[in-house]
Amino acid sequence: MADMNDPDTVVFVVDDDELILKEVVDSIHAKKISVAGFSSGNKAFEAIKARTMKLGSHKIKLIICDWMMPDGDGITLLNKLRENEIYSSIPFILMSGAVTKDQLDGALKHDPDGIMLKPFGLQILPERMRIAIDLRDKKELEKLMANSGL
Repeated sequence: MADMNDPDTVVFVVDDDELILKEVVDSIHAKKISVAGFSSGNKAFEAIKARTMKLGSHKIKLIICDWMMPDGDGITLLNKLRENEIYSSIPFILMSGAVTKDQLDGALKHDPDGIMLKPFGLQILPERMRIAIDLRDKKELEKLMANSGL
């Protein structure tokens, strides 16, 4: 598990709404956590690949991503990460404004570590981040134990 105080460890935030992106990035940065913001899933994925090649996927502590964006939506980004062993252990929270129960149920099939419905109060963000990271750590440990036959 990456240390949140390690300057090479970063949280990625992805949202096409500039105001929401800025608010979430600023809120995380205020907690003295390194954070990078991206306006699309495609731009974020390119940055994830570049950072992983340089420092390893463990240096990306968490991705908080809008669900519906015109240039690379959150579900597509989540699927790219979960389908690749290099990125599959990165915790991922989906954010969305308007979803139906069926859409929510469908999103859960893609294995996010959390879903936050907009609008949300920024004061809940640190706890949601912690929960998502802990959940992914638990899933990865369970996968490791299953693969080792324990």
